[in-house]
Amino acid sequence: MRLFLGVELDETARRAARAMGDRLRRELVKSGAAREDDLKWLPPEAMHVTIHFLGVVDDASVPVVREVVGPASETPVFVLGLGGLGVFPPTGPARVVWIDVTMGTESLQRLHEELGKRLRSLGLGMAFETEQRPYRPHLTLGRFRRPGSADVRRVVTSARTTGPVESRIDHVTLFESRPSPDGQVYVALERTRLLA
Repeated sequence: MRLFLGVELDETARRAARAMGDRLRRELVKSGAAREDDLKWLPPEAMHVTIHFLGVVDDASVPVVREVVGPASETPVFVLGLGGLGVFPPTGPARVVWIDVTMGTESLQRLHEELGKRLRSLGLGMAFETEQRPYRPHLTLGRFRRPGSADVRRVVTSARTTGPVESRIDHVTLFESRPSPDGQVYVALERTRLLA
């Protein structure tokens, strides 16, 4: 099973993020930086901010992961804010379009560290390793089917966004990522409540 930990946005925030993505798509097409089918846009129900990507975990280890990440978190409930747009990687052809986290980054960092410590406590016998790159919280809007042109970065970073998108975060979810004909489907396996 492919697993990851993330925070889910509320319905209002997902709709606002989707609207931001729709405006950006129109700007990319209008400017000629991308064609309509160059990007695979995430549906609103799949929008989340990843805390840890665990990768492929064998079925026998999943109950242990659920047990370790399930207990309530020491991180308090917080408000997540989303703002400016960007692309990954930072240089070269664009592969991912994302919305930046503008509020709640300290809480996300705290969750990343707390849950990372819990995952590391499982020992070396697990089938995954926590990521070694610095944690950069963001919300993925879409992925390029082919690397984006140099104009994509210019259009994305200069695109106007509406006021901040906010969502109350009161839990972290352990997701399974399942392939489907329409892309990945994210199935919630376990929810960890934050400190009220």
